[in-house]
Amino acid sequence: MMKKFLPLLALFLLAAAAVTGAEPAAPTPAPAATTEKASDATTATTTGESALDLHLYRVGRGFANLGTCFLEVPRCILLRNGEVPFWGAVSGAFEGVGCTGMRAFAGLIDVLFVGYDPGAVYHGSFRDFVWESAWLPPKEDRP
Repeated sequence: MMKKFLPLLALFLLAAAAVTGAEPAAPTPAPAATTEKASDATTATTTGESALDLHLYRVGRGFANLGTCFLEVPRCILLRNGEVPFWGAVSGAFEGVGCTGMRAFAGLIDVLFVGYDPGAVYHGSFRDFVWESAWLPPKEDRP
């Protein structure tokens, strides 16, 4: 049964990498308008195709995060063990389990809401993908 699952997993990860390989299209900021109606009209005309690209990027990010969320455990173990040997690995394992749940939840939200992101999950310390996050502490912290 496992042999049948591995090619499907590889195909899924390849498709997710193809979708997420392109940089996300940043929405064009609307020029300052004096009224709300003018601002809404310019936003609707300037975000036509780029909004679709941004939503497709976010849905691909969701699928990629659902498929790779388990990699948070070894990432956190390596990161914390590089800071404090042994006890860092223990605390990193617990942190990795929490980050796995958070990344899986964020991916599920991206997929279920078809890329609508209010900006509450992804920020500076929680990157879009697990491979963009820090895996080792900075060089000056390492022995």
